[in-house]
Amino acid sequence: MMTTQSLNNFLKDEIKKIKISDYINNKILISFNIFYIFSAVFLILSNSANLSSLKFSSATIRGIIVQLQIILLLSLTIKYALKGFVSALILNVFSIFSVLTLMIVGSSISFLPALIAYLTVLIILYLIFVYQQEISLKINQLKKEKKKLHYMAYYDNLTEIANRVTSSILCK
Repeated sequence: MMTTQSLNNFLKDEIKKIKISDYINNKILISFNIFYIFSAVFLILSNSANLSSLKFSSATIRGIIVQLQIILLLSLTIKYALKGFVSALILNVFSIFSVLTLMIVGSSISFLPALIAYLTVLIILYLIFVYQQEISLKINQLKKEKKKLHYMAYYDNLTEIANRVTSSILCK
């Protein structure tokens, strides 16, 4: 069973492995991030832009944009594991601060649903990431156990010499 301490050590080691070059070489990850930033800018501008030419209210447009951003954040975290989680975390925190700024500057609570959605997604992203790390840790443990069982099946533990089955396979 995995303890909290072993998970924390595993996460610290994974965070140390993060390199900016890994992000730069991944074009899909970059395109997701660029799309998210454009949608965030559009969300901010939708507060002041005249959207009366559209058949939807500005609140409806903002809600649709927020939901698209949430789908993008979740897909980043699920598809790209650590890189996606870090990217989604940065984008989500950026969105939270943007929405808070709009609420404070505009003295309005019209962005409160977006703020609640971003905070909820932040928790969900973390839970997905932790779950992925636990699965990865379990897979690594299973691989080690498989190697150990393979060794025990084909080698004598006392003498560390190949047993008869292994030596007959090697002779053929």
